Amino acid sequence: MDSEEGLRERKRAVQYRAAGQSAVDAVGTFIAGRGEWAAGRRPEQPTSRFRQLIADSTALQAQQRRMFAAFEAALAGVLAEETGARPGAVEPFVAAVALVGVIRAAFEVSPGWPEPDRDMATAALRLLAAGLSGYAVRPGPPAGRPASC
Repeated sequence: MDSEEGLRERKRAVQYRAAGQSAVDAVGTFIAGRGEWAAGRRPEQPTSRFRQLIADSTALQAQQRRMFAAFEAALAGVLAEETGARPGAVEPFVAAVALVGVIRAAFEVSPGWPEPDRDMATAALRLLAAGLSGYAVRPGPPAGRPASC
C-alpha cells in the first residue's frame, strides 16, 4: 500500500513541475526516476508478499482506493487552481483521475511484484498524452458484409 507521504510526493511532482511542462509529462518524469521506482529511493516495503496481501484483502484494497481518491481530489485542486477553472469544473477532476489512474493501475495490475510496473505506467501515460479519441475505436463490418445487431 502506498503511504500518504508518497501520495503527497506525487502531488508535488505535478504542483511544482517546470514551467511549460504538462501534468502528464510531470507524472512521467516522476515515474521515470523521481519516485519510489528510483534506484536507492524505493523503500524496503512494499515487498511482493506485502503487495499480494493487499491484493488478497478487500479491506486493504478499500483503504488503498481511499488513498488514491484523496490524491485525485488534491491533484484536481492543484490543476483547477493552476488553470483558473471555475468552481465545480469537471476538467481538472477528470484529468486528475486519469493521471492517478495510471499510478493506481501500475499497483493493481502487478500485485505480486515487489514494485509497480513502470513500463506499463509509461505506456498508459503515452496513451493519455496522445488522447483517448483514437483508442478502442470500434471497427466497421468488413467490406461486403452487412452490419449485424
